[in-house]
Amino acid sequence: MREAAMDPDVKSIQITAYRLASNSKISNALIYAARNGKEVTVMLELQARFDEESNRCGRKCLNLKELLF
Repeated sequence: MREAAMDPDVKSIQITAYRLASNSKISNALIYAARNGKEVTVMLELQARFDEESNRCGRKCLNLKELLF
């Protein structure tokens, strides 16, 4: 994910995630990619069993970083 975020030939990144921590390496790479002009699409399971609150927090974190869902 980090390499794709830095690669000038990559124009967009799409990812589907069951869980996504707010301060994970994947989250950071997606934020970096978006800040570098790449189109970033994240499909996140908001009701992942036993982890709904964490995913809602992850979504808020990404929204605050100006990523669009």
